Amino acid sequence: MTTAQKIKTGLTAGLIAAALDISAAIIVFAFIYQLTTPIKVLQSVAAGAFGKEAYNGGWQMALAGLGFHTFIALCFAFFYVWIYPAFSKIFSNPIIAGIIYGCFVWTVMNIGLLKIVLGKTLTPKYILPNLIILILMVGLPIALVTNRFYKKNQV
Repeated sequence: MTTAQKIKTGLTAGLIAAALDISAAIIVFAFIYQLTTPIKVLQSVAAGAFGKEAYNGGWQMALAGLGFHTFIALCFAFFYVWIYPAFSKIFSNPIIAGIIYGCFVWTVMNIGLLKIVLGKTLTPKYILPNLIILILMVGLPIALVTNRFYKKNQV
């Protein structure tokens, strides 16, 4: 696969994952659990960089949160595209690979980013819904898109 094809793969997988993940987070936490509002879901992402002031920033901070969220999803997608040749030899089934990658993303986000970097922890009650969202909306789409692009562009 050429560099241009890898970039296209990473962008496609990352943008799909970003859209699915933020949509699921809003649906689950704002509408199903009714814990917050859609704008506060986005502002909570921005709060990682701007602190509590993000919640007073209106739509500007919500858009910043969406930008950060998309950037993070793209990073996870490009990382998967980069490790795919080795990872696919261990986990040849893209569904299994996606589930495992979703668990990896959950670990990085909830133990690495939230706990270590931001000093926050996920409420135990929401661990499973959060894990399911990251598996279904991030891990699987990234794995499936990357697998498709690699298979399609094999030489």
